[in-house]
Amino acid sequence: MRTGMLIGGEWAAGNGTTFTTVTPATGEVLAEPPEARAGRRRRRTAAARAFTSSCRGRSRRFAGRSIMACPACGP
Repeated sequence: MRTGMLIGGEWAAGNGTTFTTVTPATGEVLAEPPEARAGRRRRRTAAARAFTSSCRGRSRRFAGRSIMACPACGP
């Protein structure tokens, strides 16, 4: 499994530290993704906005399938 961040279709490293993401209902740990540097946070936000804009007016199913169809997102 890759441990970096997928930003705009490209893999990027974090700043060397991670944070824990948990399921609120159970407290189960889901992942420990890398923290982003400031520049990467800006790129990540821009990429997320671009994706959201491209899905505007389409179904949630379309958005979900688009994310899952991304070849770089697979294991």
